[in-house]
Amino acid sequence: MKACNIAEYEGVFELYRLLIPDEVLHRNDPPRFLVMAFCPWNLAPYDDWAKSTTYEAILLRLRFFPNFQTAFVLAKHPSQTFDFLTRTLRMTVAAPAHAELAPETARYRQDHQGFMPRPGERMADCSSFSDRLRAPDAQWIEEMRRRYTTKGTRVIIDVTPLPSCAESFGYYAKQLRGRTDNQFEPWPPQLFNGSGHFMPVGATKFSELIARQIRDAVRID
Repeated sequence: MKACNIAEYEGVFELYRLLIPDEVLHRNDPPRFLVMAFCPWNLAPYDDWAKSTTYEAILLRLRFFPNFQTAFVLAKHPSQTFDFLTRTLRMTVAAPAHAELAPETARYRQDHQGFMPRPGERMADCSSFSDRLRAPDAQWIEEMRRRYTTKGTRVIIDVTPLPSCAESFGYYAKQLRGRTDNQFEPWPPQLFNGSGHFMPVGATKFSELIARQIRDAVRID
């Protein structure tokens, strides 16, 4: 089977929720498997422009959806739209001309099928980890599963692990029990960088877990 990994910036999901998978599926044949991996605090609908990082979300709409709906959405949030415009102007004036990727970086990306590791030192403890508590929404999770389980597509909804030192792990373990297709796990901090993103070894481990889920589902079929 072939796979396509669609990475989505957190702010885009927080503000537009399922816009990206909806658009991808609208333009392509239904996949055999649709795997959706969420941080535990994103397993609920959320729409708060004042508390989200909106720059990438606005840029996405202007680049790919320049229509009346985009104008309506931006008009509803004038403060964030004005911030986007002024920040874009500042970056245009201050930023140097676009430089090509360094040869070693381009080679790494090519050798690893497009994967680029997040920068940052390996996590030693959770002092730099931004723990967040946001109650998962069981009804929303099931509605999302039903929404995409169509035309032969099997939906797998996974939750990403947390560093074992994260204080919120116990809270999410209780809230998510039986809600996702994988088991919510505490992983050694060394598999993350300081901000909580996977180091390459962590990304590989999580990818292998997803591959095993798909393999097991194929065997059952």
